[in-house]
Amino acid sequence: MLYRRHTLLYLLFFMKFMYLGFSIAIMGLTHAKFKIGSFLTYGFEWVGSEAPNGSTYTLIQHKLFPKMTACEIKRWGATGLDITRGMCVLPQNVSNSYIFLVFWIFLMLTILGNFIGCILCLKQYLVKSEGYSKLVQCTFWNDWNLRHLYWNVGGSGRVVLHHLADNLHPCTFEKLIRKYWWLKRNEFVQYNGHLKTS
Repeated sequence: MLYRRHTLLYLLFFMKFMYLGFSIAIMGLTHAKFKIGSFLTYGFEWVGSEAPNGSTYTLIQHKLFPKMTACEIKRWGATGLDITRGMCVLPQNVSNSYIFLVFWIFLMLTILGNFIGCILCLKQYLVKSEGYSKLVQCTFWNDWNLRHLYWNVGGSGRVVLHHLADNLHPCTFEKLIRKYWWLKRNEFVQYNGHLKTS
């Protein structure tokens, strides 16, 4: 059946896109927690802005974690309630800004890596010629039997072949495929040269 020929391939695609979706969702949820600035561009703002020497201005990358803020201190004195207004330093935000910068870099690299992984996966398993070329590079073996098997084994079979090629010695892989081919030789005759996969 067609769906059984490609079940493993569909599962592999689902896992790849699930990882990408999770990393994008984490970025979006983190961004939603900040109301005064954008977490999506946090790292780019660090790179794109620089304060002049001796400047006391708050930089754009500090809008999520301001180092100073206006505050007022109320205390009782000899004349009653005394209110002092000024600027308060927020030392915890200094460390928070660097922690979230590292988190942003890690998250962006994760999203980029997952996106590239999805593209390569689609290219390898949907473009048969591309996938077969990679298989030959891993196994150092190219003949009609392997090509015919790769083209007719179905999506799930191609996934299995690639995993075997990546984890077995080329000689072991060749022996395994030749043995499988020998066991399936009658089915090739019966089904006009096409593997029966059910």
